[in-house]
Amino acid sequence: MTDYVVDSCVVAKWILWESDSAQAQRFASDVKLSGARLIVLDLAFVETTNAIWKRFHRKLLTLADTAGLIENLDLVISVD
Repeated sequence: MTDYVVDSCVVAKWILWESDSAQAQRFASDVKLSGARLIVLDLAFVETTNAIWKRFHRKLLTLADTAGLIENLDLVISVD
């Protein structure tokens, strides 16, 4: 069984809508279906939180949306 390591770019696509988010979601689903593991790098939480903050700072997200995304990020990264 092969394990896959993903960095914050992929994690951000799971949390924030981007043009290729569907592809990142499909990748995660395919890995899960194959029985392999997704390994998220330690800095992914910090780097993805920074990407969320940048969108908030640019007024692309409300405070409530930002808080919700960070909560979702915590759930995504905490799952084994």
